[in-house]
Amino acid sequence: DFAVHGGDVAYGLSSGTGPGTYRTLDDWFFNVYKDWLRSRPMFPSLGNHDSNASNDDGQHYLDAFVLPENGGDGAYPDHAERSYSFDYGPVHVVVLDTELAFQNTSRRAAQLAWLNADLAATSRPWKVAVFHRSPYSSGGEHGSDLTVRAAFGPVFEDHGVQLVLSAHEHDYERTIPIGGVTYVVTGGGGGPLYAAGSASFTAASASRYHYMRGEASECTLKLDAVGTDGSVFDTVSLTRCAPPPSSGDDIVLYAKDAPVVQGAWRHQTEMSAAGGALLRHPNAGAAKLTAALANPVNYFEMTFDAEAGVPYHLWIRSKADSNGWANDSVFV
Repeated sequence: DFAVHGGDVAYGLSSGTGPGTYRTLDDWFFNVYKDWLRSRPMFPSLGNHDSNASNDDGQHYLDAFVLPENGGDGAYPDHAERSYSFDYGPVHVVVLDTELAFQNTSRRAAQLAWLNADLAATSRPWKVAVFHRSPYSSGGEHGSDLTVRAAFGPVFEDHGVQLVLSAHEHDYERTIPIGGVTYVVTGGGGGPLYAAGSASFTAASASRYHYMRGEASECTLKLDAVGTDGSVFDTVSLTRCAPPPSSGDDIVLYAKDAPVVQGAWRHQTEMSAAGGALLRHPNAGAAKLTAALANPVNYFEMTFDAEAGVPYHLWIRSKADSNGWANDSVFV
């Protein structure tokens, strides 16, 4: 139905360097996609190659595209078409500028004020943000842009943005939900690829050419990462209609059902224990631990599917071996 673009629409050279200009936008974008563009709208965002001193801070890009102008309110009317938003079905899309309207701190404040007002005004169930510099990236070229993260992240969480699409890093990376927000780096559109990485926030990553394909309904937003061979190499479904557990609903995990038990921990039948069994670590004859180990030898694992945005309290029923005070160290 429509497409969005994470920025750096065109480079001066195929090596991924040089500014986007009228000529390179023709060579690397319009001449490539002209048949598709005749029948479907495309909503781009400004990348650092699209907006710099060599192309009058993105004037070539701004002349080439006709975009919504609702981001030009306030102190900087020239933010029009640099930041903007639109609705399609159940989705509200906000496109931001991490270049001219961000790198200058006064302009950044104006863009953030507009962003807060825009997100507060929408009633669409899905809120998606698109921009260039990635707030979460473990890739080998740029990594996370911490300034972008600090500026945009709290706004996204406050207003319930569920999905953020960015680029800059020429690879693919999807995060686990962070504050209810899933961040996707989708920079595999044709420039030279960068090495993919992995961090504590990474759910999936790959260094390969690709595009993202999405489908939205009132309750579900499904995303596929599609390679140049047409195969889907990563997929995620975001849901928003499942009712959260009520305060009276407990999720009970029984020790006897722990799928992973390592080291000195042992399953042991005990009728007085919940479920008729327990996990026991015998007295090790050593001082109890005062700090968790980075790579423990003795541990067990139990998991459940948590609902995003739902608070949980963790209660553990336990008993020190031999009822000894020195045997009660447990870390979660």
